[in-house]
Amino acid sequence: MSAIDRSEPALQPGRHAGFLQIQAIGLAASIRYVETIGRERIAAHEAHLRDYAERLESLSRQLIQAQETERRHVARELHDEIGQSLTADIDTLP
Repeated sequence: MSAIDRSEPALQPGRHAGFLQIQAIGLAASIRYVETIGRERIAAHEAHLRDYAERLESLSRQLIQAQETERRHVARELHDEIGQSLTADIDTLP
């Protein structure tokens, strides 16, 4: 017997064409499915990112508002203390 096993039938183009077409169709369907799943996952992640971005924006606005409120409070206190000090100094002038 030679190096090629003669017991196996030779590949004949017409004989396996139908099988290869079915395999190609199945592979194409699998690729479309994976692409669809990939797009759905990407869309879901993008939706989560939008939600997180909106939440971050909301928290940032709340933080800025709290900082502005505190700044006004400190400014009012400083204004009152400086006004009282100046009034006391004016009262002690000869």
